[in-house]
Amino acid sequence: MDKFSRMIMGARRADVDSIRELKDYIYEQSGVANKSLRALEKAGITEYAYGHAMEFLNTEYQSIKYPQAVAKRPVKDLIKQALNLHKFLESKTRTVRGAKAAKKAQLEGIKLLNEMGYNIPTDKERLARITRILGNDGLKFTGTIRYELMEAIDSTYDSGLTDAEVQMYIDRYYTGEIVYDRLLDGLKQGDRGGLYA
Repeated sequence: MDKFSRMIMGARRADVDSIRELKDYIYEQSGVANKSLRALEKAGITEYAYGHAMEFLNTEYQSIKYPQAVAKRPVKDLIKQALNLHKFLESKTRTVRGAKAAKKAQLEGIKLLNEMGYNIPTDKERLARITRILGNDGLKFTGTIRYELMEAIDSTYDSGLTDAEVQMYIDRYYTGEIVYDRLLDGLKQGDRGGLYA
């Protein structure tokens, strides 16, 4: 077991030293993470690790940065932040260099997919939207399903479905309310009525 995991386990057991270590970790590493977030934002890279961190921060703290304050916060909340922080800091795409390398690899992969007959955009804005939506759904779509879904999500760009509406379609598929074909058709047709049917 590594040092981070020992600290989390100890804090869960209300070990005083582990909680002190957890507070120090949050204070120090939040500063490091916030610096990375600012650099990524400045570089215009808002997907990958940045997108995951922002989703967490907006949901948990309605903030654009990790809180460094630790006084009077419940240990449970500190643990939740530390786990997300650790995941962000361990990600290769948390640096501008790593995110640019991931984007380059993604574009090369998309070029290959388009040569195979898929129709996936390389436009920066459209691709960022697809990556953001697929990155936030919690499902690990792979292979043909992922590529078909990328095409379908891109088609919603012109139909006017919002990110939240696209996410609702994916969530409905995930919970078994709709089948995969219905998910693709609804996205491709930009069918708002299908969200509530």
